[in-house]
Amino acid sequence: SVTQGMVISPPDLVTHATLNALTTIPTPYPRIVTVTSTGLTKQSHEELPLAMRAMYGYLLRSPHADKQGVEMVLARVTGETVDPSMAPPEGILPAGWEVEPGFPGAGVLHDSVVIIRPAFLTDGPCLSETKGPLVVRTRTEADLPVKKAYTISRQDVAYFIAERVL
Repeated sequence: SVTQGMVISPPDLVTHATLNALTTIPTPYPRIVTVTSTGLTKQSHEELPLAMRAMYGYLLRSPHADKQGVEMVLARVTGETVDPSMAPPEGILPAGWEVEPGFPGAGVLHDSVVIIRPAFLTDGPCLSETKGPLVVRTRTEADLPVKKAYTISRQDVAYFIAERVL
């Protein structure tokens, strides 16, 4: 949309899918890996270069709102606290989502969830296969971007998940 950037329909697609998966997941709980995005919190957004802040704030507003919903849901089941600036806008999370039948209780999945927050995704080649796994730089604290690592190929993210996470 010219006025709203990229708009996904429905606006809560990933959040809703995550809620459905969590309410039907078998026990014992398997490892859950999800891909959201960097720049979702106010602090991480401010650390991006100016051009990326503009793009994330305009073009990716709708997809990021959905990712914020996913992060809120996963924070609940892992028992983590959520940065208030990461709360999704109205309409992303349905009323009463925390008490849906089958939804895991707060903190139940504290060791089962891995959230990958990649930088801007590209269609480039997988550099990890040719240059080694150190090509993918990681940060484990908060949602802060890795300095001077503002893009990553989708193939590198997949490689990282398959080789390092799983």
